[in-house]
Amino acid sequence: MPFPKSRLLFASVLLATAAAAALSSGCFSSAKKKRAEEKSIPLAVEQALKDRWTEKRSTELVQQGLSPYAAQRQAESEFSKKYSYTQVAQ
Repeated sequence: MPFPKSRLLFASVLLATAAAAALSSGCFSSAKKKRAEEKSIPLAVEQALKDRWTEKRSTELVQQGLSPYAAQRQAESEFSKKYSYTQVAQ
Protein backbone atom coordinates (compact mmCIF):
# COMPACT_ATOMS: atom_id res chain seq x y z
CA MET A 1 0.00 0.00 0.00
CA PRO A 2 1.60 3.32 -1.03
CA PHE A 3 2.02 6.29 1.31
CA PRO A 4 -0.76 8.83 1.31
CA LYS A 5 0.15 11.96 -0.65
CA SER A 6 0.04 14.15 2.46
CA ARG A 7 2.59 11.97 4.28
CA LEU A 8 4.85 11.88 1.26
CA LEU A 9 4.61 15.66 0.89
CA PHE A 10 5.33 16.16 4.60
CA ALA A 11 8.38 13.87 4.46
CA SER A 12 9.67 15.65 1.35
CA VAL A 13 9.26 19.10 2.91
CA LEU A 14 10.89 17.97 6.14
CA LEU A 15 13.85 16.45 4.29
CA ALA A 16 14.27 19.52 2.08
CA THR A 17 14.13 21.85 5.11
CA ALA A 18 16.73 19.82 7.00
CA ALA A 19 19.04 19.74 3.98
CA ALA A 20 18.68 23.48 3.42
CA ALA A 21 19.36 24.24 7.08
CA ALA A 22 22.46 22.06 7.16
CA LEU A 23 23.90 23.55 3.98
CA SER A 24 23.05 27.21 4.53
CA SER A 25 23.85 27.63 8.20
CA GLY A 26 27.58 27.40 7.73
CA CYS A 27 27.88 24.72 10.39
CA PHE A 28 30.81 23.09 8.73
CA SER A 29 33.02 26.01 7.75
CA SER A 30 32.29 28.69 10.33
CA ALA A 31 33.59 26.65 13.27
CA LYS A 32 37.10 26.49 11.81
CA LYS A 33 37.08 30.17 10.90
CA LYS A 34 35.85 31.12 14.36
CA ARG A 35 38.59 29.10 16.06
CA ALA A 36 41.23 30.86 13.97
CA GLU A 37 39.76 34.26 14.89
CA GLU A 38 39.67 33.32 18.58
CA LYS A 39 43.39 32.54 18.49
CA SER A 40 44.28 35.80 16.78
CA ILE A 41 42.40 38.06 19.20
CA PRO A 42 44.52 37.27 22.29
CA LEU A 43 47.67 37.60 20.21
CA ALA A 44 46.56 41.03 18.98
CA VAL A 45 45.84 42.11 22.56
CA GLU A 46 49.27 40.91 23.69
CA GLN A 47 50.92 42.77 20.82
CA ALA A 48 49.05 45.97 21.73
CA LEU A 49 50.17 45.58 25.36
CA LYS A 50 53.77 45.12 24.26
CA ASP A 51 53.66 48.12 21.95
CA ARG A 52 52.18 50.43 24.56
CA TRP A 53 54.40 49.19 27.38
CA THR A 54 57.63 49.40 25.41
CA GLU A 55 56.74 52.83 24.05
CA LYS A 56 56.06 54.17 27.54
CA ARG A 57 59.16 52.56 29.01
CA SER A 58 61.44 53.68 26.18
CA THR A 59 60.17 57.26 26.63
CA GLU A 60 61.09 57.07 30.30
CA LEU A 61 64.54 55.74 29.44
CA VAL A 62 65.15 58.48 26.86
CA GLN A 63 64.25 61.06 29.52
CA GLN A 64 66.88 59.44 31.72
CA GLY A 65 69.51 60.01 29.02
CA LEU A 66 69.60 56.86 26.87
CA SER A 67 69.59 57.12 23.10
CA PRO A 68 66.23 56.26 21.48
CA TYR A 69 67.67 53.08 19.95
CA ALA A 70 69.19 51.86 23.23
CA ALA A 71 66.03 52.79 25.12
CA GLN A 72 63.88 50.79 22.70
CA ARG A 73 66.13 47.72 22.97
CA GLN A 74 66.21 47.92 26.78
CA ALA A 75 62.43 48.36 26.97
CA GLU A 76 61.90 45.28 24.77
CA SER A 77 64.32 43.30 26.91
CA GLU A 78 62.56 44.35 30.11
CA PHE A 79 59.18 43.46 28.60
CA SER A 80 60.41 39.99 27.66
CA LYS A 81 61.64 39.38 31.20
CA LYS A 82 58.60 40.85 32.94
CA TYR A 83 55.96 39.27 30.67
CA SER A 84 57.74 36.08 29.63
CA TYR A 85 54.48 34.10 29.80
CA THR A 86 53.04 35.95 26.78
CA GLN A 87 53.52 34.76 23.21
CA VAL A 88 54.81 38.12 22.01
CA ALA A 89 57.58 38.10 24.61
CA GLN A 90 59.04 34.88 23.22
